[in-house]
Amino acid sequence: MIQKEIFSMYIYRFAFLLWMVVLCTFSAIGQNGGGKAFLRWVPSQKSVYQGEVFVVKLQLYYEGNVSSPEIFPKLSVANSWVEEIKQSQKPVPFQEQINGKTYGVVVLKKYLVIPQKSGTLTLPAYPVTIKVTVAPKPDDFFQVEQTVDQLLTTSELSFSVKSLPEPKPATFSGAVGKFSWNVLSDKDSLILQNPVLITYKIAGVGNIPFVSLPLYTLPTGLEGFEIKSTEEQFLTEKGLSGGKIFTQTIVGEQAGIYPLSLGFTYFDPSQEKYVSLTDSLLITVRDTTQKARSQTSTELPDRKISDKGLPWDTQQPNLSHTLPFWRSDLYWLLCVLPFGVVILVWGYSQWDAYQKRSIHYPLQKAVKALQHLKKKGNSLSTETAKEIETIVFSYFSGRYQLEVADWHPEYINQLLESYKVSKTVREELSFLLKTCTQLRFAKPVTGQVVGSSEITVEQIMQILKQIEKQSKPDNRKELAIGFVLMLWVIGSSLLAAIPESQYRQAETYYQKQQFDSSITILNHIVKQGNKDKVVYSNLANCYVQTGKTGLAIANYEKAKGIEPMYSAAIHNLDQLRKKKNLIPPVESPWQQAVALVNLNLMAGVSLGLIWLGAGIILLYILSNIRRQWRIIGYVCVILGILSVVFLRQVEVSRLRKDMYIVIASTKGYYAPNIKARELVQLPEGAAVSREDLFSGWAKVRIPDGRKVWVNQQYITGVTPY
Repeated sequence: MIQKEIFSMYIYRFAFLLWMVVLCTFSAIGQNGGGKAFLRWVPSQKSVYQGEVFVVKLQLYYEGNVSSPEIFPKLSVANSWVEEIKQSQKPVPFQEQINGKTYGVVVLKKYLVIPQKSGTLTLPAYPVTIKVTVAPKPDDFFQVEQTVDQLLTTSELSFSVKSLPEPKPATFSGAVGKFSWNVLSDKDSLILQNPVLITYKIAGVGNIPFVSLPLYTLPTGLEGFEIKSTEEQFLTEKGLSGGKIFTQTIVGEQAGIYPLSLGFTYFDPSQEKYVSLTDSLLITVRDTTQKARSQTSTELPDRKISDKGLPWDTQQPNLSHTLPFWRSDLYWLLCVLPFGVVILVWGYSQWDAYQKRSIHYPLQKAVKALQHLKKKGNSLSTETAKEIETIVFSYFSGRYQLEVADWHPEYINQLLESYKVSKTVREELSFLLKTCTQLRFAKPVTGQVVGSSEITVEQIMQILKQIEKQSKPDNRKELAIGFVLMLWVIGSSLLAAIPESQYRQAETYYQKQQFDSSITILNHIVKQGNKDKVVYSNLANCYVQTGKTGLAIANYEKAKGIEPMYSAAIHNLDQLRKKKNLIPPVESPWQQAVALVNLNLMAGVSLGLIWLGAGIILLYILSNIRRQWRIIGYVCVILGILSVVFLRQVEVSRLRKDMYIVIASTKGYYAPNIKARELVQLPEGAAVSREDLFSGWAKVRIPDGRKVWVNQQYITGVTPY
């Protein structure tokens, strides 16, 4: 009996525990939605560099019916800058499969994160309360769905933050991303002790709040004051874009020419390397007093020039013309001008011939009508007066566009006077018209003229012929105006020049081994359009002194493009390539031949042939010279045009627009992608031939004939113009 009671007690206890487990289970399902909703951090990348901007999303995964939370706590990440990206539109749900199960997904928040310290970055657990709809409890009599609050929390997410590579360039100040760099001044020249405003502009995509200006040391003679900055940034789903503008006031304390070569370096995470940008300014400080010190800008500390250094090319550059004659607008204008003159004269001659034909036609028609009338009788009579008036009016209408309303003696007299018809002829015509009018209203008396002597049809024809002969309006003034306009266009050409002092200042800096300052001045000269072989050669010498072999070779090639037989550039270029074991570009026999052509002489010959041929053709048009001369003119013009075409082909061959120089050692890839297979290592100064461009990459042909892709910023062209 006791055993039965004990057994029953255990049975009751077990049933009670089972019932409690069922209730707790359904209660848990009601509280957490059956495990059908959860949160997750979704970063845009798994590994970042220190200072690199990336996006992290807070995503809600759910099954069934849920509603978006109303309250979000502030996200804080240790050693990082965090900013929320405001979503302009309501998030659109999408679906995603996890472990074979399909969930609805909605992006609740987006944040921009910029890690400020290398090591491990941890996104913390992030709690959010949402409302979910749950099924009714088993003991619910009415079986009604309920909406309850559910607390969801993300798991912590940690990933690696890589430190920036060492060594860092001196001009690197923390910028990570992709940026542009510009330096501007409100004026290039200022008076002693007067200020100039320098503006430094940094723009792009990256960690803009942490971008700062590199530290610069101004040359002696310039004093800089406090730097002020303004910032503009835009948060987008692709990152943080915008820029910073720094302004600084600089005062010139000593007269002189001060070149400022200012660099800015940023780290590009996509290329995993530092990118250096340089911009330059040339500031001239003038002393307007009578006691201006002439040596303030050139008194630099004396230094012994290195024995391996190249001497400054002392040949005087031609700084008075921006382009050689055969490339100037004046040359092409002179080539086209003869054809314009010939077309103008020919057109005028045709117009004049047509004008003469159209002028004489009314007279021929009138004479023909008078001759037909003469057969009826030569004398003017009352029967023929009306017909005579009609013939004369038709002549004036066709010849001078006379209207019926203007058919009266006074207007006709003024019209003929404007055409320089003599007074005698005008009086005869006036007498004729009055006679016809009288005869029309008189009694028919054949052959008689009221109050006048007899007038015959023959005399009327002579009057009209005299009018036609004496009518000489000055219609040739258009041709004279055209010639004057042509001459005015030829004379409207301005030639740019550059102050000699800037070039002399660059030479002074070179002799004092201030090579960077000399480079800045010479580049400023080139940017102004004053491109000369001596300027390019000395610029290349400066790059040799600073160890920039690629830029030195490129500028020597530019000097050769202007003058292929320029001995200084040829000698220095050969020596530099031998020293660096570089293969010179192969020149075809055609390129070797065109190097001997004097382009200015060829330009003069082509112009001479074109103008000679055009002159002969003009003589043929105006004076009807022999046909053989016209053929000679055509031959001269054709030879002149062929000379221009040959000149153009020689220019293209000498400039070698497809030739590029590697300005920094780089790798050649199989495809335009840094992750593609590497094919070759290109040394600095190597000559390549560019064939194609694609998204910042250049397809080049290397000396061994292979074609590889290189980053476009590592090559530069050798075309001087």
